[in-house]
Amino acid sequence: YDLVPGEPFHVEVWEAVAEGEDRRSVVRQLATFLRALHGVDLACVADLAVPCDNSAAWAAMVASIRERLFQYMRSAARIAVAKLFETLLANLDYAPRLIHGDFGTSNLLFDPAAGRITGVLDFDGARLGDPATDVAALMSYGDQFMSLLVDEWPDSATLVERARLYQGTFALQEA
Repeated sequence: YDLVPGEPFHVEVWEAVAEGEDRRSVVRQLATFLRALHGVDLACVADLAVPCDNSAAWAAMVASIRERLFQYMRSAARIAVAKLFETLLANLDYAPRLIHGDFGTSNLLFDPAAGRITGVLDFDGARLGDPATDVAALMSYGDQFMSLLVDEWPDSATLVERARLYQGTFALQEA
């Protein structure tokens, strides 16, 4: 089969994109994709076995982290992690939407010559969940990227606070 053209859209690749309209165009492409994905009518996927994030799943993750990782952490780190998850669990008030679930830099393909996103890969983690999860994955591109994202997709501004909380869980989820 043919491969989707492009290279992983790592932070270094973003940083090499020329300032100005080139950057805005790339962000616009990603914002358009997320708006469309998060805007899917859930009735269209109701007959699929799409998993759903919920507070019980996050609480189970917290329990697992406490059980499996806390013993390797300094006291201050345990307190910080507990506070992070306490804040996250208290802010899980959202309308579930279809999300990618792994919208990280390795799953986005970019063609530097054309200056455009050419593909989104790895929908293994697609599920019903908080759209802020996908926004959190984009935060690794930095403040300028996030500012452009909000310019191109004003509704994403309401997701940024929760996205920061999710971003704080990424390393723990990997561990």
